Amino acid sequence: MRVRALVVLVAAICVAASMSEAKPRIGIKGGMGLSSISGKATLDWNYNLGYVAGLSMQFNPQGQVGLMVEVLATEHGAKRAQSVPWSNLALSLHLPTLEVPVLGMFRLDRQSVIRPYIVGGPTFAIGLNPELRYQVMYMDDYYRPDGYEGEMELHSTHEFDIGLTFGIGAEVPLTRGLFTVEARYVHGTSGYDFERYQGIKDETISFTFGYYFGSSN
Repeated sequence: MRVRALVVLVAAICVAASMSEAKPRIGIKGGMGLSSISGKATLDWNYNLGYVAGLSMQFNPQGQVGLMVEVLATEHGAKRAQSVPWSNLALSLHLPTLEVPVLGMFRLDRQSVIRPYIVGGPTFAIGLNPELRYQVMYMDDYYRPDGYEGEMELHSTHEFDIGLTFGIGAEVPLTRGLFTVEARYVHGTSGYDFERYQGIKDETISFTFGYYFGSSN
């Protein structure tokens, strides 16, 4: 599966490079993401706040149709609270992830001061060092008033995922460079396996700001 994904990724970049003689536009991107998980053994988890940061490259940057390829460090996860005998338990699942989105890009307007666009395509993701954090608060203060907390590393048997991605954003040309703002939704398809949490599929809504270097024309 990983070999097939890498072949698709390399092919997509080669196609993008042949779309135009213009040099690709390179930039940085950062923001936050709200993520949660679903699966057979995940119970009811709520959204967790994480980060998004990395490099972005646009091929055919002056055209109406282009390709956006990125390398992003993100943190996915989820959290939940539940009552167990004599205590309240709070769980927080953290999934640091390396992502490579390969997205088609369609600019709705190339002349205005604010130039809206849409993106869509696959996001290839590899999970890195997942962990489960927990906090226990006892209902009976006599036993342990402050409760206790800790974390445990989760060992993965399947840490590769391909997500379906859709987003909307806007480009704002500057005197030097280009400013972007974007909202994006990613839905995992193949999922992760972490010990007792099998077949985890995550979904993320992210909000990012970006800056691309060079001329904005």
